[in-house]
Amino acid sequence: MLPIAICDDEPMHRQRTAAVLQEKIAGYAPAFRLFASSAELLNAVETEGYAPRIAVLDIQMQEMDGISLARELNQKLPQCAVIFLTAFLSLATEVYEAKHVYFIVKSQLEARIERAVELALKQAEEDLLLLYRCGTVQRAVASREVLYLERVLRRTRVKAAQFEDWVREAQHRGLPVLRTSVEAFHTLTDPKNIELFDRYRVFSPKETAARYEIQLDNYIHVVQIEAATMLEIAKRQIIPSCIQYSGKIAGSLRQMQECGLSAKRLQNHVEMVAESLESIMALTEELERTVNLASSFEDLYARARYMAEDVCGAMDRLRTRCDALETVVDRRDWPMPTYTDLLHRI
Repeated sequence: MLPIAICDDEPMHRQRTAAVLQEKIAGYAPAFRLFASSAELLNAVETEGYAPRIAVLDIQMQEMDGISLARELNQKLPQCAVIFLTAFLSLATEVYEAKHVYFIVKSQLEARIERAVELALKQAEEDLLLLYRCGTVQRAVASREVLYLERVLRRTRVKAAQFEDWVREAQHRGLPVLRTSVEAFHTLTDPKNIELFDRYRVFSPKETAARYEIQLDNYIHVVQIEAATMLEIAKRQIIPSCIQYSGKIAGSLRQMQECGLSAKRLQNHVEMVAESLESIMALTEELERTVNLASSFEDLYARARYMAEDVCGAMDRLRTRCDALETVVDRRDWPMPTYTDLLHRI
């Protein structure tokens, strides 16, 4: 039996989600519990010990939204895989505030839910859990998040951590925290490392300095090539294709309105695509400006850090927006293989 929690404040959407899941994953013997609010689901977890393997959460809900609920579940039930549902693609960039395995636009629920459940179960298999009892409640924590176990008299304390806790623990132990390749390269300039390599005849000081410069220079050139390629794809493929698609659906909207037909949801879709397209064009211009500024840095290390932080950051923002728009644009208008094509049709 596979316990699945469905949380959506719209009764019709709750029932539809359960029905689609029942049809698509009947082989997993799903056991559903439907919740009308985040508070209702959290209450079941805290007072009843309810522990679903999968939680399908609507993002836009009253009082506590789905992303805030997911963060609570991440802490209370780390073994529970979260799948986000929404009617608004514009929320795609916000879901990364909480750990989740899939993001689905409600209009594509039937096409994507089976794959989402497969990924959720795969993640559960990969996450080894440490089960322990706290009073009368059994809890679980992913073993990879356990910092240490501490025995005090007859009690055992479990110290678990998220990423920032690992960073603090490393700093407490005097270990380096290197977040980018550029920071790792820069350790070659540390006198103790230079002396170590020289003492054991790995590199002479000049060879260490040369290797450091070569690694920085190579990193800069690789990121420049990747950024230029991204700009080429955005300006010559994605933006023109999305303009064509938005014009097509805008024409369909106008025809329906001229016939006196209600097309509120289609109008929302047109506005969402137009907003996303405008955002992609703005982010493309931002990336181009950021890349052009890189040449103003004469110091090699300063330029490499700029590429790692500013250029890669601009690339990530553009990539996130394009990935989100891909999920709603007609595949016949999308200029390259979609993730669905890559996963299922090649």
